Amino acid sequence: MPNKKNRIVVQRNLLKQKRNLLAKQVEDKTLDSVREMFKDTVMFSLGYNCDAKIFIRKLFKNNNPSQLFDWIGIPLWGINKMLNTDFENFFKTDDMIPYKFDKYSTLMKKEYFMRFLHERLFLKYRKFDQLFKKKYERRIDRFKELLNGDKKIVFVVLEENRPGRIESLPDELKQHYPTSGENYHKDQHEMSKKQMAEFCEIIKTKYGNSNFKVLYFSDFDGDEDTDDVMFMKLEGSTNDNLRKFEPFLKSIIKRPDEVVKHISN
Repeated sequence: MPNKKNRIVVQRNLLKQKRNLLAKQVEDKTLDSVREMFKDTVMFSLGYNCDAKIFIRKLFKNNNPSQLFDWIGIPLWGINKMLNTDFENFFKTDDMIPYKFDKYSTLMKKEYFMRFLHERLFLKYRKFDQLFKKKYERRIDRFKELLNGDKKIVFVVLEENRPGRIESLPDELKQHYPTSGENYHKDQHEMSKKQMAEFCEIIKTKYGNSNFKVLYFSDFDGDEDTDDVMFMKLEGSTNDNLRKFEPFLKSIIKRPDEVVKHISN
């Protein structure tokens, strides 16, 4: 017979399992309701890192072919420059340099501040080998096909607002970021919002697509939405690798009617 202490441990574990099951059921129900909002759209990550892609993948329970910006780090100004030049310098390697941030080491393509943390083979050989090139050629083609299609696109953006990373940038890239640290986060936020508006204009004018909406996630609240962009305060941190999707989900369910109205217009 188990002693009293063991019985208490067993009861606690059973209670914990029940709570976890209940939480999972609530989470699944929430995911189902949010999934319904976006059922007639194509959700596409614009970075700045893989967190937005992880949210999209969790939402739709799939492993569809990766899109262009799913697994790289890139700011909006870098995307805009890339689009304006129709990707002509994407595969050039003469501006590829080592780059370190936090505890990670990777390679950075300086022209776009594009970082390839997930490209293990590329990092090993430090070059655009044929396998890597073909993979990203396919992703560029998918992006262009999407823009030429007739489905409503919902671009998902997580704002990159981390001054610690900027300090280590080459001087020629610092023009894209605030020069003073006193109000860095707010100044960076305002710069990024302008870059977001520029992206929307590029998609409309250069690529001829107006059938899209943007969900823009940041640490800021109270921004005025535009016809194209809905500004969402991220509800929590994406630092938990197993729960990166959760802050996006919480932000959406906090304003469900507004989200539906935004993507439907």
